[in-house]
Amino acid sequence: KRPKFNIKNMGATGSVIDDEDISPAVSSKATHHDVSSSEKDENDAMSKTFVVSLASWPSELPKVPIPSTFKLKISYESLDFIKIDGGAPIIQFPFQNIICWGSSSQNFQFKVFNLDKKSEDIKEKDNGSLINLRTLEGKHIEDITMETVQKLMVDINQRAISRQEFNILLDSIFEGDGEEQLKDDWMSIIDQFTVSGRLFLAKQGMELLIKIGPLAPFEKFDLACLLYDRIINKNSFQLLVNTFEDEHERENLIHRLQLDKTKKGVVATCAILPENK
Repeated sequence: KRPKFNIKNMGATGSVIDDEDISPAVSSKATHHDVSSSEKDENDAMSKTFVVSLASWPSELPKVPIPSTFKLKISYESLDFIKIDGGAPIIQFPFQNIICWGSSSQNFQFKVFNLDKKSEDIKEKDNGSLINLRTLEGKHIEDITMETVQKLMVDINQRAISRQEFNILLDSIFEGDGEEQLKDDWMSIIDQFTVSGRLFLAKQGMELLIKIGPLAPFEKFDLACLLYDRIINKNSFQLLVNTFEDEHERENLIHRLQLDKTKKGVVATCAILPENK
């Protein structure tokens, strides 16, 4: 008999979180949580970490060297697989790439968009790839994940640059209607965009680095350093580090920002699934 899974699918456009169109089911509950979720004490961080094992990994996803037992960490903007010893991240799944999640008495599972699929069928890509974890704490993980997403929704509304503002920024840094050429002062425009006190989500920082990187590969490094001080939660910076394909560039970025790997949990070897360019 197949286990019955309780599935959460909160994203208005398929993803569990979308900063342009917030699901009423999430936003109505989110108002009951504290406004700021960016500062986490050690006990709170431990309560969001669970020892699990991998039950199944989709064959269509890139292979990642995942140990037999590891920890699932529910982070500010992602679900992370981290090592039991030391807590170094192995692979991260940003919430914007997660379609849904669910649990049974012995499992926790979630679906991710497979943006690397060769198929041109959008529906096939949106069906996602299912990652299944063995755990006896599936319901608790499910509830904590929901709570984390709800708190993030509050920050999106109250502290983050909105999707509309972010689109205005993108229009401001590119020449013409497309995204083929950057304006000469694009870095200054980004620098000035947060003077009002509004900050970027890590997902927005990732999008900037992914779009700008191919057009300004040398300046991408400086942009990442700028964004470190302009994102809501610096503990999410690993997501931005992951946008650099070269491990040496990642190491240089970590060194430049003087990030203590033992405290910040930022490493040069973390994997991430393909992102939209």
